[in-house]
Amino acid sequence: MMCALASQEAAQMLLTEISRRFKASALPGYRALICIGSFAGGSFVAGRSDLDLVVLFSGKQPDEAETLRQTKELQDMIADLPSHEEVEILPRYDSDLAADPKSGLYAHADLIARLKVQAKLLDGSFDAQALRMPGPKDFRAEFVKEFGPAFERLETLPATEAALGAKFLFLALRYWLAIRRNRLVYHKSALTEAYRQAKPESALPTELENLAQNYLTGKATAKGYPEALGPFCLQLAREISSFQE
Repeated sequence: MMCALASQEAAQMLLTEISRRFKASALPGYRALICIGSFAGGSFVAGRSDLDLVVLFSGKQPDEAETLRQTKELQDMIADLPSHEEVEILPRYDSDLAADPKSGLYAHADLIARLKVQAKLLDGSFDAQALRMPGPKDFRAEFVKEFGPAFERLETLPATEAALGAKFLFLALRYWLAIRRNRLVYHKSALTEAYRQAKPESALPTELENLAQNYLTGKATAKGYPEALGPFCLQLAREISSFQE
């Protein structure tokens, strides 16, 4: 499905206006506005990519109800802008960037890695270089906690959910590479080739290769992927969970 961000210039104009609004907002605890994802990483595709924004606040993450309220408040700030549906705003807090005092591992390894290698500061002050680069153990801890249960339900994913299936596939490939090969790959278009070159124990099925390619090019999804998706992703999840550095 084509989105309304029809050019990189349109995306940049939208980010400039959003940055202006957040700078003038005087939100309590507001530290910085940071763009992560394809636009910041150089893989933005006009008409298909969206914009991911991290709004960083000082202090600890509030309870779930307050976080939802804050997220809605941030979305409401841009609700009158063209293409605002293509912008995902993620409130994050200093506590999200801290390592667990007992294990020494990051609970949000992917966020921190993106802030270090795939981010553009739009407003405020934030030094990503002061953070330790996450390693395989950080990514494994995050994957097992955040995504393990969801992967167990993949075998019941309807065939009509091709876009969701592709996102699960990309997530599995990205975490597998980060954990089993200590390699970060954020460009979706490079994931399948990077996985193939990594000489994996589990070959990527042709049906899933086609699913990834068709998702990236906006073509109709080929048949057969639902039967292959669950077993393959579950196998990668097992390889991730059994990782020992």
